[in-house]
Amino acid sequence: TMNFNTTYYWKIVAWDNHGESAASPIWSFTTEIIPQNHPPDIPSNPDPLNHATGVDVIGIILNWTGGDPDPGDTLTYRLFIVRNHHGMIYSIPKPYYLGNQSFNLTVNWQIWVKDNHGVWAESPWWCFTTRGNNSPSEPVITGTVNGEAGTEYEYVFVSIDPDNDNVYYYIDWGDNTHEDWFGSYNSGEEATTVHSWEEGTYIVKIKAKDVYGAESDWGYLDVTMPVNQHQSSQSKYQQIIRNFICGVLHNIGGGR
Repeated sequence: TMNFNTTYYWKIVAWDNHGESAASPIWSFTTEIIPQNHPPDIPSNPDPLNHATGVDVIGIILNWTGGDPDPGDTLTYRLFIVRNHHGMIYSIPKPYYLGNQSFNLTVNWQIWVKDNHGVWAESPWWCFTTRGNNSPSEPVITGTVNGEAGTEYEYVFVSIDPDNDNVYYYIDWGDNTHEDWFGSYNSGEEATTVHSWEEGTYIVKIKAKDVYGAESDWGYLDVTMPVNQHQSSQSKYQQIIRNFICGVLHNIGGGR
């Protein structure tokens, strides 16, 4: 092994079998200068963008531009991150999967990078804010409002989510029965279901919630179910019989 930045002198002497010799001139060479190590490139071009707002909360990935001017150097990254006033430090790969985050969260982060010679470089601090979550609109429910008791009717309902999130529905039919959260449906997609009632007047209530649990106000529909035609016919027939019997009894009583 030779030293860096050193000049070496050398020559060759040859002898034959008769003891005669000859020498070369003195030659020289100088070894290379010790390679200069440069710091890694300062991390730049953050993703999400610095000061970005409305960042989706699902599956956030942190990325940036980085590198090293010295060929062959290997790099190690460290993440400094502050969320809700709590700071953490991680040794991370590039890019880094930060995962799901909460709504309306401001994230401050910085990347430090070290080469295999122990030299560091650091980015400026960056930040982004995740989006908020809005409740779906009050559901609109349409369908038969006057019908026959015991007959199933179809009802259509729809809610729009301002964030275009999928929605679930809960229905209170007003007759001590309900349909628990079911779905999910696309925002603005019409959903249908059927129901029947006994005779009476009912207030149907329906509510929507998005996939993150934000609930809408109640939507309402008044429904009235009179007796069905079969029951109505029976009632009329029974009334005729009752009137006939009462008339006969009255006549008998008068005859006495």
